Amino acid sequence: MVGVERDFENTHTAPWIWSASLGIRPLGNFGGSAQDINDLGQVIGTTFFGPYVWQNGILRALSGGNPVAINNRSEIAGFSTSQDAVVWRNYVPYDLLSLLVPGSGYTRLFLVRDINDAGQIICFGTKNGVNNPVLLTPIRIQKVLPTPASGANAFSP
Repeated sequence: MVGVERDFENTHTAPWIWSASLGIRPLGNFGGSAQDINDLGQVIGTTFFGPYVWQNGILRALSGGNPVAINNRSEIAGFSTSQDAVVWRNYVPYDLLSLLVPGSGYTRLFLVRDINDAGQIICFGTKNGVNNPVLLTPIRIQKVLPTPASGANAFSP
């Protein structure tokens, strides 16, 4: 379990991690919050300096945005500074809308809620001017040219 502690004046925050064996432990004295933890002990959150992944006392910066959820494959889902849905793979952010299969009809993906170990992401999307919940499922697309049998990840709503 992860969380955030605030002082009485709400001027300082500190993320923490809890386990049955060790109790509550601070992640560090860098301020910010902790959003989620996976079974590998990787914690995601934000500091005053930006988003991060924390594991075993090591803090790694993520570029841009706000991480919301992390799965056991270390894939992170969240949103960008413009509030659009993103997924971080190998700590690199990708705009989810750009990863949708062509012709999906979605013009915006936002408000990411979670990512599971299969890489499925639940968020909201705008299609035909209407906002609805969307379950994005990763698929494999085979490239025909220039290299046969090479693949690229994409998402299908």
